[in-house]
Amino acid sequence: MAIYDSKTTNISFLKMYKTLKLLGIKNNKFFLILYDKKLQGVDPFDEKNLTEKQKLRIKCEIRRNPWYFLREIIRIPVPGGLKRYELHRGNLALSYCMFNCFNSITLMPRQHGKTVGCLCNYEWIYDFGTENSTILFMNKAFPDSKRNLKIMKDIREKLPSYLLEKDKRDVDNLEIITKYENNNTIRALASATSEDEADKKGRGITSPLQMWDEVAFLKHNKIMYGERYLCRIKISLIAGNSLVINY
Repeated sequence: MAIYDSKTTNISFLKMYKTLKLLGIKNNKFFLILYDKKLQGVDPFDEKNLTEKQKLRIKCEIRRNPWYFLREIIRIPVPGGLKRYELHRGNLALSYCMFNCFNSITLMPRQHGKTVGCLCNYEWIYDFGTENSTILFMNKAFPDSKRNLKIMKDIREKLPSYLLEKDKRDVDNLEIITKYENNNTIRALASATSEDEADKKGRGITSPLQMWDEVAFLKHNKIMYGERYLCRIKISLIAGNSLVINY
C-alpha cells in the first residue's frame, strides 16, 4: 500500500507540502508518494549495506515513481560538491507537466533551475521512463546544446552504481548518447543558420520528446515553431508525448 513519505531527508519536498497546504490546495503531497513503504528510511546510496533485494526494490520504485527519483536519488554536481534536487513551485509545475505528457513553456528568473530541472526529468525518462524514443536537446547555439547534454551525463554519473547497467554497444560522445538496453537516444542539435534550414528542421523533426532551451534567443524560432510544427505539437500532446520550452 502506497504512503506519503513524511520522513524523507529531502527537506524541500516537505516544505513544498506545507506551502501548498497553507495555500489551500487539496492535492498537496502527491510528490511525497512512496509506493513501496519498505523503502521508507532506506538510503539508496548506502551501497555497501543495501541487500540485493533492497536494490531491486529501489529500481522498481524508480521505474514507476519519478518523484521518488527526484526526491531521493538525484545528486547534482555543483562547485565544491553535490547538491540534492530542490523542489519549488516552478520546477514542481514543470515536472508535473512532463510526467503527465503536457507540453509546457517555462519562464522563471535566472539561476532558479529551469534547465537543470528539465535535465533531471529527462534523465529519469531516458533511463527508466520510456523506451524506443529519441530526445532532442536544442539551444541557441550548438555548444550550448552539447553543454546541456554534458550536464545531464554528469548528473547520471552520480547515480548509485547498481542503477546503471552499461553495455558495450551504448554510444556516448559530445553530441549523442544511446542506451542499447531500452533503445533510447538523446541528441544535441545545432540551431538553424538560415530560414531555409529552419523550415526543414521544423518539418523534419519527428522526436516525441524535445527541449528547446533559451528559445527566445534561438534563431528563426518562429519558422521552426510555425504552423506545420504546431500541428505536430497538437498531435504529440494527444499521443502522450512532450515538448518543453525554456525562456
